[in-house]
Amino acid sequence: MDISETQDESLLIARDEKEENIKTKRLLYKRLKFILIMLLILIGGVCCILTFIFLMWARQPFAQCSGIPSMHLDANMSQAIINFPDEAFGKLSINHLQFLGTHNSFHVEPSISFKDSFRYTHEPLLSQANRGVRHFELDSHYSYSTERWIPYHIALIDDKTNCGPCLSNCISQLKQWSDDNNNHTIIIVYLEPKTIFNARPFCRDGDDVHLFNKMESEVLSHISLHQIVVPQQIRGSFDTLNEAVLKRGWPSVESTRGKFLFVLNLWSENMHCRKLYINKKHPLFFMRIDDGGPDTAFVEMGSRGNKDSILESLKKNYFVRTAADSVESVNYGAQLLSTDFYHDYLPKTTVCNSVTAPKDCRVLNP
Repeated sequence: MDISETQDESLLIARDEKEENIKTKRLLYKRLKFILIMLLILIGGVCCILTFIFLMWARQPFAQCSGIPSMHLDANMSQAIINFPDEAFGKLSINHLQFLGTHNSFHVEPSISFKDSFRYTHEPLLSQANRGVRHFELDSHYSYSTERWIPYHIALIDDKTNCGPCLSNCISQLKQWSDDNNNHTIIIVYLEPKTIFNARPFCRDGDDVHLFNKMESEVLSHISLHQIVVPQQIRGSFDTLNEAVLKRGWPSVESTRGKFLFVLNLWSENMHCRKLYINKKHPLFFMRIDDGGPDTAFVEMGSRGNKDSILESLKKNYFVRTAADSVESVNYGAQLLSTDFYHDYLPKTTVCNSVTAPKDCRVLNP
């Protein structure tokens, strides 16, 4: 092999080594770039989570909520409950009416609406009541920092309210209106506990019902027990609430004037919390239960395609709640009609139920 060939071979080797080094450096650069991007994404994600937690913390009411006494319906308080006399049943009963209600009654349209369904604002609760609304829905989230229930829909993206900062403020407004109009037909309020950050169940394991007791305190701090229709009064001497509703029904419109009735509305994310409240010996609230069990009195279903189910529930004297989104929802006889746009139905807010009411039904001074 001559010298020129040796030099050419050395140059080829050197070139190959150089190209290999370049490839290695490029591969290393790509890997470092990937690691850096992943690290930045991770840091960004952590920052977003920390920012979200901070904003949640910053938006808590802290001192904005006045103190409320700790009280809930227990064995001692239950002794003060006066059952309805027998003559209060069998007349024009509250389940013979249809009540127009507002969905998320506290709702105020957010500054930036991520969904079309967020784009509405309800009048203050007092104004709604003045227009004849007798069915309200209040979503509430529990704040562990303040130990209070706070009314809003979804954290950060849809959390404005017309009656906050605490649930008791909403209850206080309804009570104020009731005091000024104490001959009104019964007001039915759905209380819908939400999960923390819409992910964490609000109740604890075991038999701890302290958060339910906290919610009862939000109500009882403003409305006295004698102004609230409770499950014990409807159950009476029957073995179960369901049996009482099936066999005796509901008290009359007249015997419940000036009163409130509260329904705990638990959905799938909090469904395992249901047993805790069912096992509570002296519940202040009724509960939405759709399975026809011993504590069933209030059910909820869509109107479309559920005509037979609605009519069957009405035959059992259940209260049926549905969205007022179609003619069917009215014609099928569901007693509680919930809507974001109740102005479309004014002035017919509390009327005789075309399915359940007797023919001589008349609603005076709703």
